[in-house]
Amino acid sequence: MPRFRFHLTIDDESLVDAHGVELADLAAVHGHVRNAIADIVGDELAGGRDAVTLVIRVTDAAGEQILETTAILTCRHEL
Repeated sequence: MPRFRFHLTIDDESLVDAHGVELADLAAVHGHVRNAIADIVGDELAGGRDAVTLVIRVTDAAGEQILETTAILTCRHEL
């Protein structure tokens, strides 16, 4: 199975995926990205943040970028 790496940028902090994940195909990569977005953004908001910008860059085994996804979430409330 091919190995994909999911490099993250959360606001100004970048995290390089040194190990990667073996997934069957690009459909599985998309599913993994969707789940990661939900988990990471949920964790950031649960931690008290009102806004988060998340970028996930996916590379293949050769290091070529195959996907980039950006999620921007801002929670505002007016009293």
